[in-house]
Order: sequence, then structure tokens, then C-alpha cells
Amino acid sequence: MFSDSRAEVLDTHAGGISMRLLKYIPMACAAILLVETPALAQSTLQVSALAFVSSTEGSGGPIDYGNTGYYRARVQVPAGVGNAQNVMFRGVFTPNPALITTPTLNGFSAAAFAGGCVIPDPATPANMNSFQCTLGTLDDGAALVERRPRIRLPAPTNRPATCPAVDTVGTMTVTASATNATSVTVMNAAAETEDFADLDVALSGVPDHAKTGDTITTTVTITNFGPCPVEHTCASENNGTAVEFQSNSGACTKPYGACNLGGVPSLPHYDPTQECGFPQSLSPVPPNFPGYLAVNSRFVFTSTYKVGQIPSSVTNAALPQEVDIQADTWLINYGDHTQAATAQSLWANENSCSVAATGGSSLALLGVALVAARVLSRRRRS
Repeated sequence: MFSDSRAEVLDTHAGGISMRLLKYIPMACAAILLVETPALAQSTLQVSALAFVSSTEGSGGPIDYGNTGYYRARVQVPAGVGNAQNVMFRGVFTPNPALITTPTLNGFSAAAFAGGCVIPDPATPANMNSFQCTLGTLDDGAALVERRPRIRLPAPTNRPATCPAVDTVGTMTVTASATNATSVTVMNAAAETEDFADLDVALSGVPDHAKTGDTITTTVTITNFGPCPVEHTCASENNGTAVEFQSNSGACTKPYGACNLGGVPSLPHYDPTQECGFPQSLSPVPPNFPGYLAVNSRFVFTSTYKVGQIPSSVTNAALPQEVDIQADTWLINYGDHTQAATAQSLWANENSCSVAATGGSSLALLGVALVAARVLSRRRRS
């Protein structure tokens, strides 16, 4: 440091600068810098209530075991309040411990709704049911920003002994925050579980061999192994043009139809009075759903077909038959149970060489695979 006397001497020179003054110049500059840095304008975050969307419904509703659903988290800044800086979503899903399986956070519904998001939230790295989404600056008056954290409800490994009670899957909590806005927290515990059943279809009586003009009668058995009753059971066939349907008898007396339980606009809606939907079987309690099938109960009916024509140049071919089932109740199969039963006959053309002459008496030699079973389970209405 300079002494006061030295500073006074410097003051006497023309154009000199007092050292006393020099000591205060840095502080004065700092004060000027503080004045010139504007404070962030206060903003406001508007966060929509969390809406749950079922993947099988495409709208709000229950979540099926073995399926997923997602929450719609939305935030925007009202016009005229200033931009929100460093906006973030932080969320955590808390599973319901009373469920027969444990639901988990399972990513996001699509890439378009996952920008800036990570699992787990870096603030809680041990919690895989947490997430963080960095949204950045949100302009006031701009369109809302949406993220869709997804949860999965696994199917039970083993079929439960009794139908599980309907319950909420858990609670999703999301907090939106910004550097210059008050944080907003929203919660949702509305998503509920759904009934499901192990519904199986079996096909028997399909002959090993058949020829043009033959009448084939097969038996279809639909069994509900539980754990819940089934509503609106419906059967359809996928035999192509090789066989001509004649009639059904037994538990179902209607022709096969499309079983369009969901009412897809491009197909006619399922009508249990017109197609094989067991309209005579009603629930023991209102509102009396057609096609109601209690646990450990079954529908048994016979289907009659006529074998059609094949070109005279064809010696023999595989004659596949298939019966599929659907229901409004969600279907989960265990063991060898299936929703699409398939079988086939050896279709012989008597107008050409004999089957024996071609060595075609074995189905295995045809090398024709069974028609792949199609997943046709439908969930019941919410």
C-alpha cells in the first residue's frame, strides 16, 4: 500500500490521479455491473392435470395386465407474463403394493413425447420409477409442451386362483419448475386394473384326409380357465375358400362372423344375434352380457363344412382349418392354451394321380406349416 503522504504528493502533479481514488475504482465498476444485469422477469407455469391413457383403449380407461398405459403431463406459459427459463418436469411413479404384480415406469409413449427426458431422475438415481425432462425456455403464449411417461403392468407369471380385485395401479406425481416461476405439482391415481381370463379354444374331429364333395363336421370347445368370468365371447373361422361353411349347432347356432368387438369403422360391428357369439348365454347379474362364460365353464358346438374344388392338375394339398376366439374381457393364455386353434387335412383330388402314388399320404411330407395363431384378445369396455 502507498502511504497517505505519497498519495498527497501525487495529487500535486498536473494530470495526476490520487491513489485514494484508485483504491475505489474497482468497487465502483462492480457496482455498475450489478446495475446493468437485469433480474429475470417473473413468469407463470400452467400445468394440466395428469390424464391417464390406456394403450388398449387409446383413451382414458383401465389398464390391462400384460399391457401399458401412459400419463399426459402438459405445461405452458400464459401470454403476457414473460418467458419461463430452465423449465423442467420431475416425476415419480409409486406402485400400489397390493397388486398381484408390480407395475413399473417403462419409458415414454413415443419419441415425440420424450425429448430431454431421462430415467431415472439424476436427483434420485436409485429410483428407476423416477424421471426428469429438461424442457428449456418456454415462451409465453406458445403452445403447451407435453411429455408422456409410460407404465407397464406385467401379466402374472402364473394364473391366479381367484379373480383379482380391481384396484389402482399406483400414483404418478409430476412437478414442473422454472428458474423464474413458482413450481406446480400434479398427481394422478385414477388408473385401475382390469379383469382378465385364460380363454382357450380347441378344434377336434378334423379328418386326416378329405376329398372334393366331402362333408366335414368338427367340434369346437371354448373353455374359460379363469381367473375371471368372460363377457361377450365370440368365435370366428379362417378357413379361406377351400371349405364351404354349412351350419353350426350346439352352444352356437349362428354362422361365423367377424367378431368385431371394438367396432372398427372399416368392419361391420359384431352382432351376437347374427353371428357366433352365444347370445343365449347371459350373465347371472345385470346387465346380462351375451356370451358370458363363468370360470371353469365351456361352450361346445359343432361346425359343418363341405369340401370344395381344386384344379384337376393338383394331386393333393393341405386343407387348413382355423377357429379363433375373442372377448370383451382381456385374454391372457397360460401353458398350451390358445386363442386360435388350427388343424389340417390332406386334400386329395380323385381326378388325378392317387395320393399313394405320389407318396403324399403323410401330412409331414407336404411341408405345409399350420396357419400362425393370431393374437385376437380384446379388452372389455371401460
